[in-house]
Amino acid sequence: MFNTCRLSVSFLILLLFSPEGTAHQATPEKEHKFRLSMFEAPDTRQSDMMTRLYQDLFRRLGIAVEIESLPMKRASMQANSGKIDGEAARIASYGKIHTHMRRVDFPVAQVIFVAYARKSDQMISEDGWDALVKGNYRIGYLRGILFSERMLHDKISPVLLSQAKSVRQGLLKVLYGRTDLFIHTRGDYLEKEKMNDRLVEASVVQTVPLYMYVHQSHQALIPKIEQALHQMKEEGRFLEICHQIYQKYASKHCLASSQPYSRIQW
Repeated sequence: MFNTCRLSVSFLILLLFSPEGTAHQATPEKEHKFRLSMFEAPDTRQSDMMTRLYQDLFRRLGIAVEIESLPMKRASMQANSGKIDGEAARIASYGKIHTHMRRVDFPVAQVIFVAYARKSDQMISEDGWDALVKGNYRIGYLRGILFSERMLHDKISPVLLSQAKSVRQGLLKVLYGRTDLFIHTRGDYLEKEKMNDRLVEASVVQTVPLYMYVHQSHQALIPKIEQALHQMKEEGRFLEICHQIYQKYASKHCLASSQPYSRIQW
């Protein structure tokens, strides 16, 4: 398992730079940046950390990089069409749907999907998706998070499912009994919404590693990117960046013995 810092992450990469060229060969007028789009993180520390990670990565590659935030759906459309160069944090199976995207085989972050429930219900469930099926629960999820949405629709009757427009709305539905569970990523939501005395994590549903993707036109870059990421891991650079960002909270986000390096929130 690779060492990873937890992040609470989607990044999108636009590569207009020719992989065969080098930065010193291009004139300022002709030089193009590898544009990387990052998911709109609920915690700015996540964005800061992933920005530093990718800035370090592309510096090692000798390629100028431009990092920007894009909504996940828009990022997918632009990356798959080749209008941008890639995405920085997507699930392993992402390329099966977005067929013009190629995965960099090195997990850069992870998301941990959990089930939030009312503390008063004492609903501590078994881990995994199958436990949700057995319980016949009314389940909410955040609209736009395709991974959890597809998993739930594959396993749970639609009459038991409910969309939420925001994490807060999803948690409030549980709090007021409109749903039994809310499936979303682990994060600081309960503390921020001042609900940690009434809601709890009932179970861990799944831990999902995330990978960088590049458009197929830049596939030749993948071995170089993987080599640079492995080098950063061996140098301890991932953990160093994580500790710089999270400081006194590093013990909750930066894990030296597990993969990936950071936990992110969607």
